[in-house]
Amino acid sequence: MGLESKMHGKGDMKSEARPAGIKLLLLSLSAAGLTGCAALLVGGAVAAGAAAGVGAAAYSKGELRATENATLDQAWAAVPAAMQDYGVTVVDKARDELNATVQGQTPDKTKIVVKLKNAGKGTTDVRIRVGTFGNETISRQILEAMRKHYGSPAHPASAGPATPPPAAGVEAAERSRHPRPDPAA
Repeated sequence: MGLESKMHGKGDMKSEARPAGIKLLLLSLSAAGLTGCAALLVGGAVAAGAAAGVGAAAYSKGELRATENATLDQAWAAVPAAMQDYGVTVVDKARDELNATVQGQTPDKTKIVVKLKNAGKGTTDVRIRVGTFGNETISRQILEAMRKHYGSPAHPASAGPATPPPAAGVEAAERSRHPRPDPAA
């Protein structure tokens, strides 16, 4: 007996349709609840990113992301200089009015890709990936070296990176995560 038959039959439509209606209501509320949670998570991430502001860097899924207080021109000039500080050879560069990409290679043949995007108002979005799966330590070192090469008052130019460059690329950076105690100290 289909729904139409029940509506015109002797049975109480409300009592017979209630289980299906409750299931539909619960399903709808569950979907709305999940959507609300997802929106809350996404909204929270956006708010956290906005609160972090310009200059904050976040590492996720093998990529370091930052919005820098530098124009696209300043960032474009800083990337090769920062790579040079760490013994990285620039192998490819591409740029248009809004985006730029610089690809480099470490002495141990690890690929480094820096992507720049004009974010307006003197800011640039920067993305740095080291190797296939990423390396947070080297990504942050490249970003810090870039900041020293912007040449703006907020990021004065400097002669070199804050930390000594890795001698042999990724392997040296991995060793720097677990430094040995200094016997002279």
